Amino acid sequence: MTKRTKAFLAVFVVVALGAYGYLYWWANTPEHGVFDSIPIVREVSDSLSKGVVRTPVVEEEAVVEEEESVPVDTQTYKTYENTTQKFSLDYPDTWIPTVTNIDGVMTLCITDTEATGPCMLTVESEAEGVNVSEEKTYIALKAEYRAGKLTELERAVGGEMGRLLRISGEPTVSRVVVFSHEGRVYTVSALEGQETVFDRATESFRFQ
Repeated sequence: MTKRTKAFLAVFVVVALGAYGYLYWWANTPEHGVFDSIPIVREVSDSLSKGVVRTPVVEEEAVVEEEESVPVDTQTYKTYENTTQKFSLDYPDTWIPTVTNIDGVMTLCITDTEATGPCMLTVESEAEGVNVSEEKTYIALKAEYRAGKLTELERAVGGEMGRLLRISGEPTVSRVVVFSHEGRVYTVSALEGQETVFDRATESFRFQ
């Protein structure tokens, strides 16, 4: 490379840096003094500075927090006590509990009307045996409500860890939990729309 070529490159680099510095100054300076009074200089500088110097614009993304919708429980409750199997739970104070014992199965049916109405909240208890276990009961319930969308969870009831099914798409039961205690298998279920009552009943469930 000759001295003339080196000199030419050096001058080119200096001119390029100067031009870039000018355009950077133009793009980031709102007032350019006397240059703004010369229309052609202003137009050419605006055009070139937009193409060469780009100031990044950082847009803040809107963060939308979705709050979980928790229904307000406006019911007032009283406590039901079963002195035979020695458990208790809370239920709405205007509802009516009825207990039956058929073929070794205890059923507590709590209705919101007269005893002829549907069981809004149900508790069943049966002694464990060859054909009765928490696992078999849970499998049978999954099969019974397979037409709906099932969500499988765990829930502690009466100091025992139970297996909970949340059921959607079914016109009847929406919650059912299965657990065992001292040789008996228990299920607690509630009709659709009675989720808050179900939560209160399972949270208050106690063995005496």
